[in-house]
Amino acid sequence: GTPLTQAIVSTPQVRAELVAHAPDGVQAGKTFWIGLQLQHAPQWHTYWRNPGDAGLPTELSFTLPEGIQVSAVLWPLPEKIAVGKHTNYGFEKDVLLAVAVTVAPTYRVPIYRQLVVQLRANWLACRLECIRQEGEFVLKLPTQGSFVAHKNAFARLLAQQPTQLLTPQRPAKFEDAVLVSTL
Repeated sequence: GTPLTQAIVSTPQVRAELVAHAPDGVQAGKTFWIGLQLQHAPQWHTYWRNPGDAGLPTELSFTLPEGIQVSAVLWPLPEKIAVGKHTNYGFEKDVLLAVAVTVAPTYRVPIYRQLVVQLRANWLACRLECIRQEGEFVLKLPTQGSFVAHKNAFARLLAQQPTQLLTPQRPAKFEDAVLVSTL
């Protein structure tokens, strides 16, 4: 049977969803993005890669088929969160943590025409108290076709990255489903 697609893990504090942005689908030699979108309940937060005085960063560990590589995690700019005397850096409301996924030129699309992305993630959800949480996610991406349901969230995240991450080094933005680079 087919493994269950489990793209969402919800707790009372955080709703986490594995999402993708692949305007060209999954093609050999191309790049697309996958990410974990965290939606925090009011007054709850998770931490940036450098959490400040206390806290732990969210950790993402992807399992992908042969011929697929992921970049380091792309983090958005954090908010300053004061907890008592401590200054921490993290996220309230919604945040997207993503990786660029490079498909090797030698990648062979499986017969069933799906790319199975597995993610194991853990995060520290804090208000005054903190709760360690984790999730196991599975997302099956059809290799044909385009998925851009979350394009605005990915465009915002990419706009916040240092330019050396985006090659060629020019401003780039999404227009409809296309990543437009200005010469």
